[in-house]
Amino acid sequence: MGKVSDNRLKNVLPEFQRFLLGKELVLEKYVPFYALLVSQFLAFANRHAENDLQALILEFLKRLKTKENVNDGLVRQAQDAIQLYLYHYKDGIRYREIRFGLANEGALSSTTNVLADMKRLIRVRHYSYSTEQTYLDWARRFLDYMSKDKKTNVAEYDGVDVKSFLSHLALRHKVSSSTQNQAFNALLFLFREVL
Repeated sequence: MGKVSDNRLKNVLPEFQRFLLGKELVLEKYVPFYALLVSQFLAFANRHAENDLQALILEFLKRLKTKENVNDGLVRQAQDAIQLYLYHYKDGIRYREIRFGLANEGALSSTTNVLADMKRLIRVRHYSYSTEQTYLDWARRFLDYMSKDKKTNVAEYDGVDVKSFLSHLALRHKVSSSTQNQAFNALLFLFREVL
């Protein structure tokens, strides 16, 4: 990858750059470079008609790796940049459009898809592996609990459902307040970041 002037980099996806700076998701010195990597990915994605976003990302990263002067660290940065753009900045909307198609709204409610999205977002945030496993376990338990209530459309879940689940844990399973708090934090992540 050749050198690009600082002024030119500031004009690449300026809203995304402001988002990264505002949320402090990336060190300031890397923000323009992340925007450039996302810009290159978007150009690549527009040239390829594949419906599977994961396949597009993998192919882009594979091609990036074959370029001269590109090391594994740069490829990881590109992957992080793309994930931050799709899952944080675009809030997963583009991902869902590409992966499921706009007509297939039912796929959005699948618990498998929700858990897969949650896992990806946890990894983008660089949470520890134990936190990832704990959050996914609580999310899985919550989704199982909701399916027993015959409420299967994930998009309809709300704060009342979370309160019901947490009360269920406290009253039926007699969990400690710290365990209940851990479940709450996992569900907070699920609702804020995934749903």
